[in-house]
Amino acid sequence: MLYVAKYLNELYRRFYALLPVPAKSAQSTNVIYLPVSKEEDTAIPFREYPVASTSQRPSDGTVELALELMKNDDAMCCFLHDVRAAITHKNFHFYYDFSDLTAEQRMRFRATIKLLQDGYLKNCGYSGTKFFGEVANLHTVIDFLNGRYLEIAIAELTEKTLATLAAENNFQYSLIRNGTIRQKNGRHNEFDLILDLNDTIRIAVEIKSGDVFSDYEKYVTVGNTYNIIPDNFILVQSRLSEKSAQRIGDVCGYRVCDPAPYTAIVQDMVLAQLSAPCTATTDELVG
Repeated sequence: MLYVAKYLNELYRRFYALLPVPAKSAQSTNVIYLPVSKEEDTAIPFREYPVASTSQRPSDGTVELALELMKNDDAMCCFLHDVRAAITHKNFHFYYDFSDLTAEQRMRFRATIKLLQDGYLKNCGYSGTKFFGEVANLHTVIDFLNGRYLEIAIAELTEKTLATLAAENNFQYSLIRNGTIRQKNGRHNEFDLILDLNDTIRIAVEIKSGDVFSDYEKYVTVGNTYNIIPDNFILVQSRLSEKSAQRIGDVCGYRVCDPAPYTAIVQDMVLAQLSAPCTATTDELVG
């Protein structure tokens, strides 16, 4: 019987191998950033795509909290990891042991936690080096703790950097948050930040707050689609070492960094783009 079963399985395998493979429909994939026609879309300079913003700068209080979370990542990262895990499992209670933190980190941990108790955490308390409580089950809180805070913090650093550079170098700028770029074929892609300089130059920034992201190839495809690699795109990822960022950048061909050196990198990129010769427009490319 075992021989017969193996024989039948082999027959089935050979039969199905002869069948044509059905083409995947456009609706069967979640990848929405690939253009249908290279001639139609990839020749268009990034600055000429229509763009729409879906968010504005939050209040000063929220920006302050976002910056504190980013600045104190060494003291907060394990707590945020546990909180995210609790949110993922729909269990909004947490019981966190911060005994591994140094005395200085504990001070910053407690100070940042105090800010989070303004609506983000509730029913909190301490028992020695244990911190317990609940995460508020609000979509704004969940979105913020799942990574929105780093987008807000990087946007604030970008805004201040652009303001300083514009005053020193006499150029106009706008910062587009959660900017959606739409192609002629109807497809679109959202960037966390788009820096618009003098209405002629755009730089895109993507921001990842966790330590589990690894699909760096995705942004090679996105970058090539919108012609922003290598000089008009930055990927910011928290807890990324300098050498890791270098390796990823060498492989993928775009700038990668941890939040710490971001300001210097975006400053250099902006100044380099402003001093570069203006590239041709779509009309000039077609004509």
